[in-house]
Parts: sequence; C-alpha cells; structure tokens
Amino acid sequence: MIRTFIPKLSIGNAVFNDIGAFVMDLSSSDFGCFKLDGIIGSNLMAKLFWRIDYEKNSIEASENLERFDRDGYDMVINFNTEAQKTPKIKSNLLGKKITFTFDTGFNGRLKVDTKYFNPKKVQQSIRTYGISSLGLLGSAKPSEDYIFKTTTLKLDKQTFENEIISTGKSNLIGNDFLSAFSTILDWENKKIYLKKLHPTAKSFHSFGFGYRFIDGNAQVSYTYSDDQVPLHVGDIILQIDNIDLHDLDRDTACYFFLNPVERDKDLVLIKIKRDNQVLTFRLKKRSYLT
Repeated sequence: MIRTFIPKLSIGNAVFNDIGAFVMDLSSSDFGCFKLDGIIGSNLMAKLFWRIDYEKNSIEASENLERFDRDGYDMVINFNTEAQKTPKIKSNLLGKKITFTFDTGFNGRLKVDTKYFNPKKVQQSIRTYGISSLGLLGSAKPSEDYIFKTTTLKLDKQTFENEIISTGKSNLIGNDFLSAFSTILDWENKKIYLKKLHPTAKSFHSFGFGYRFIDGNAQVSYTYSDDQVPLHVGDIILQIDNIDLHDLDRDTACYFFLNPVERDKDLVLIKIKRDNQVLTFRLKKRSYLT
C-alpha cells in the first residue's frame, strides 16, 4: 500500500486539510462489488462530532457537540485511542478483561478472539468451520470458530444481556450491534453516547452455511457443524431454487453477492457439485441460540 496525504477533502460543508491516507485497490475481490471510491477513517472522523442513526440511514457531523440533542442517550461508554484514533473500549466477558475495537467497517455484531471462548461459561454455542469474513486485504484462512450467547457483556460500565457473539482473530464491535442505537461519537471527550431505538435480537435464523463468488462461481465458504447442514466447505453451488449461480459474469456475481437468493426464503432447493458428483438438498432455515 502507498501512504500519502490528501491536501484537501470536502464532505458536505466540512473541509479537511492534510488528511493521512492509504492508497489501495478497492475493486479487487468480492469487496469490489460495493463500488466504493474511498473509506473514511477514524483519523478524519476524530476532527468532528458525529451522530449515526441506522433507522434513518443518516450520518451527521458537527464542530459543536451541543448541536446534537442528547436527550434519551442514557448509555455512555468511555474509550481510549491509539495513533490512528480508532476507539478502544475496555470490556469484561466470560470473566476475562478484553479490549474491543469500535469498528464501523465491520458489518457483523460482536467478535472476540477465539482464545477467549470458554464453552463452560456460555449459555449456548454453535461450532462453525470455514471463512466467515472478508476484508480489504482478502479473506483469512479457513478456521474453526464459534457463535455463542453470553448472559452478560460489560462494555466500560454498561452491561448488555444475552448478546450473540462470534469468535475469530480480533475483538470488534460492528454495525449489527450499533443498528439498535442512535450513536454519537465524541473524540474530544472520548465518549460514545447510545440511545436505544429498538430491542436487540436475542436469536437468529440461518440455513447454516455461507458462500463467496470465486471466478464467477458460488463456493461454500463456511458451514455450521450441525448434522442438519449437509453442505461442505468447497462445494460449488450450481443452483438455489431455479437461479443459476455458476459461470456468472462479474456484474451478475456481484448482484447475487449483495442480494443473496436465499435471503428472504425459509425453504430452498440447492444443487451443488462436490468432486465429480452433482447433489441436491432441500434446506430449511432454522432458529439458533433461542
């Protein structure tokens, strides 16, 4: 990557000068399907106060915190920062002290390093295998991880109950968690203000697998280790219901990457290729961690 400075950058009416930046190819891999021209980082955001509201799909920024009405923002989380201004939040989870990164670039809910997982201290858990996340630098290697529900999670001094958390290689708070709140980010006082918008989901529904598009073909990238999930990592998905998912051009693969065929379905017929065999399975969406 190339590191440089942007002499002048305008976002709405705000003008930023001499902002540090990395130059990267944002069109590579599945990430290119988002058609992004750039990513705003914490080093820029730290210069203003921000309010993010996922129900209104809005982001507001101001030089003055008092421009934001904080009535109802009854949860306040303190954070620290490092050189690049990314918020770091102290936490207590499963009897261990953990530092989470507040990361709006992470679309998941909550993730912790697998080394902190203790099956004896959680209510329920699901074992998974494969690649469940994708980043700017590509995907990680396949690994065995878990999705679990914990009784309590403490972020700074705030306690959250029955949270669903996945394991991986890092400790992250992402968009799925924040979507239940209106959020004000205050780098000056190092505080995050949260206003509850709706109840947090305490379970989720899934077919028990996920897939990526590689060279125009949908390939199973992770599965739940469950007797009712017959798919294997590496299976090539030929069809879901009557929709072909193999030998697709770039634009069509991106369309189905962003709009999965199975998203709003409860039952699907899936045809896959494994080694030299073509197999067909009927899958039903299930409730997990209820």
